[in-house]
Amino acid sequence: MSSNDSSYIGEARIKRIRMDSEFKDLTFLVEDMEIKANRTLMAASCDYFKVMLYGKTNESKMSRIKLNSTPGMAFKKVVEFVHTDECDIETIDEKHMLDLISLSHEYQFSHLLNYIYDDILLDGFSVDFCISLFDLSIEKQLNDFKDKCLQYFDVIFNEEVETDRFVKFSRRLVDELMLRDSFAISELDLFKCLLKWIEANGEEQSIGIFKNLRLNLINIKDFNTHVMPTKLISCEDYLIALENNTFTERAVKQKAGAESNSICVKKVINECLVTTETISLNVNQSLSFHMIRSKKQMNRIHFRVASGTGSPNFRLKVTSNHYECIPITVKRIASNVGTINGYDEYRVKFSDSTVQTFSISALSKPIVVHSYFVCSQK
Repeated sequence: MSSNDSSYIGEARIKRIRMDSEFKDLTFLVEDMEIKANRTLMAASCDYFKVMLYGKTNESKMSRIKLNSTPGMAFKKVVEFVHTDECDIETIDEKHMLDLISLSHEYQFSHLLNYIYDDILLDGFSVDFCISLFDLSIEKQLNDFKDKCLQYFDVIFNEEVETDRFVKFSRRLVDELMLRDSFAISELDLFKCLLKWIEANGEEQSIGIFKNLRLNLINIKDFNTHVMPTKLISCEDYLIALENNTFTERAVKQKAGAESNSICVKKVINECLVTTETISLNVNQSLSFHMIRSKKQMNRIHFRVASGTGSPNFRLKVTSNHYECIPITVKRIASNVGTINGYDEYRVKFSDSTVQTFSISALSKPIVVHSYFVCSQK
């Protein structure tokens, strides 16, 4: 028997242990659910379950274990991941996603946390979810998730400043964003957002909120017209900031309709482009696929980005033939299938639509995009 045959047999046995219900010798009672699991696999997944199931605990002697104050759907996903090494986050709503991340941290289940971090693309979630995820990452000290959220918020006002969104930000999120050079917003717009934030959250929560406002980036006319009448910032502080040139510029906002040599355009015909070409995008550069002469309804797009760069570092946008943004969900296809010649393949799903453009933009660091691109309807 060859080593390959032995390896295959070993994998088949492990798969059977993982999937065969006969080997699930343990039942967790969570909320109104009974969730069956393999005791050995659960214990091998992380130290939390190892201590619970094989340590000097009451649970180590039980075949049915009741878990109080544990979110059932999130725990079910934990058990699913233990047995399959996969977690389909597309099927998880926003509340349960937060529960899953929190539970994974509670169990110190780093393998699952890393899986979620690599697979989650915040463009597919609401702003409220991203705010909650940022606050959770601060509470649990999940620095990777925190950085992912900050990258998302860096460009949230790139096209339009919406104060209704800004007022929902936690004070910690506001402070973090104000410190970032990459937060793409004009200082005058930021000042106006801060006024609305104070109005919505109260003055007690707002002490010192202007300390990182980059006063030297507000011109004298705007200061006299918009800032000085509020009496929240003194003329003396403003003049000192101007004289010392206290703060550096923030990321430049790209105005709608403005021409930019940072935009790469790729024309696409017949909903499909497959070549060997690759396109390198620097920070804030975009690649747009334009669907020309297309009236076909579609609901998914596949594209490829160079692998090995860690967390996805791009923003996606799909517009209809009426130039309206189409809500999307994004998923990286499992690595054993989706990594092709050094590129990770991603699937973008949306409701049946006639697509006009699909664009991908690099965020905090450069990326390499393969010109392979397919639209389809399943």
